Amino acid sequence: MSLVDLCETYALGRIALVADVEGAEYDLLDHEGAVLRDYVDLLVVEFHAMGERTAATGVARLAVLGFELVDRDSDVYVFENPLGGTPGGTSSRQG
Repeated sequence: MSLVDLCETYALGRIALVADVEGAEYDLLDHEGAVLRDYVDLLVVEFHAMGERTAATGVARLAVLGFELVDRDSDVYVFENPLGGTPGGTSSRQG
C-alpha cells in the first residue's frame, strides 16, 4: 500500500510523518513527493548515504516541494511544510 493509498483509505487530513526507512527515503521523495507536499505538515526523516545520494540530495528535493528545514540532529532532519496543499486535491506548487 502506498502513502497516498493510506491517506485516502483512512481519510487522513494533514499529517506528521516519521520516516526512518534505512535508505528508502530517496525513493519516498522520488515517488511520493506530491503526496508529501499535499498531506504532510511535519516530516522527520533520517537520511542515509546511498551512493551519490546524500542528505543534501534529500534536503534539496524537499525544498523543491516547499518544505523548510527547521531542525537537525546528526542524520535526523525535521521539516515543516508551511504551504501544504489540500489533501486529495491539488497544490499550486510543482512536485
